[in-house]
Amino acid sequence: MKIATAVLMLLCVCLLSGCSIPGNFYLIQGPSLAGETPATFSASFKEGPTHLEGLSAVLVNGEGFQGRWMSVSSGKRRMQDTPIPPDPKLATAWDTVYGQGFYVARIVGTRFFARTVLTGSKGTVLQVEIYRREHDGDTSRQNAGPIDIQGVAQDDKGNIYKVVF
Repeated sequence: MKIATAVLMLLCVCLLSGCSIPGNFYLIQGPSLAGETPATFSASFKEGPTHLEGLSAVLVNGEGFQGRWMSVSSGKRRMQDTPIPPDPKLATAWDTVYGQGFYVARIVGTRFFARTVLTGSKGTVLQVEIYRREHDGDTSRQNAGPIDIQGVAQDDKGNIYKVVF
């Protein structure tokens, strides 16, 4: 009985406090790549009981980034009064990472989309956008990851990252 109560309490704490979901940033293009194979950096985002809350990452040269999502959409419900569409400035980054035409085909009009702009511990400005893939049927859902979130990031130094959670 005590074990069941302890497990139930732990579950409640996890649900109320949110979860931290690990992910990666892959440096795909830019001056920090310098002809090497793509570098991988760890990241995590915090998910609250009803929505995404924050993002933290350590990228090139150990620079730390941490902050909250500026906009989140989920179907007809928006987390803020004025919906913010994907930033056309990152259209090239989406197409560079995922293939020509990806931005128009998948990002514009997506039902789940989030964006943030963060300033790192060394002054670098990083813009990040993520989206959750829509699945057409059971087969594509079975091949998907648990949360199936993809994204891109671009810093003010010209580096482009693939973001995967």
